[in-house]
Amino acid sequence: MLSVEDAYRIFQLDGFLKDIAVSSIRLSTGYAEIEVPLEPNLLRVGEIMNGGAIMALGDAVGGISVMTNEGVQNEFTVNLNANFLKQISTGPVKFISRTDRIGGKLAFCSIEVVDGNRELCATMIGSWYIVR
Repeated sequence: MLSVEDAYRIFQLDGFLKDIAVSSIRLSTGYAEIEVPLEPNLLRVGEIMNGGAIMALGDAVGGISVMTNEGVQNEFTVNLNANFLKQISTGPVKFISRTDRIGGKLAFCSIEVVDGNRELCATMIGSWYIVR
């Protein structure tokens, strides 16, 4: 199973994600939760979280939750769909992913994005190709 240290390393080594501060990571089998402070590099005009940043972090937490499953070495996103329910202007922001189903080649996850007021701001569903 992927360790918390390995999950932090994923962020540190990724060319895109390395500039995003991650304040905490929680993992269990089929579950990943990351928390990020709402810093200026994640904001767009209007002082709200950028939709691209929300998608990128949702993608990352989904992939990490897939990697917490037995025998998974890596993963690649096949599809990711988002519903933006409410703008995010208060941090820290939590991204919570659950692996809903995992097969031989594909895993399916649902993701929730919660703002600093503990309000649900976005939901995502996606599928990831599994490397064993």
